Amino acid sequence: MFVAFNPGWVKTDMGGPNAMITVEQSVSDMRQVISGLTPADTGKFIGNDGLVIPW
Repeated sequence: MFVAFNPGWVKTDMGGPNAMITVEQSVSDMRQVISGLTPADTGKFIGNDGLVIPW
């Protein structure tokens, strides 16, 4: 299975101090999404919130 993730606007050097979420929150969100993935999700682009992002 393969999916692509958008981690969200994360407070990092690249995201900057005004970003909306911390690294810890982004990773926690993505881990939760990953735990619910099935083979039917293969090829999807998914946000850290679990919503599918159109390609």
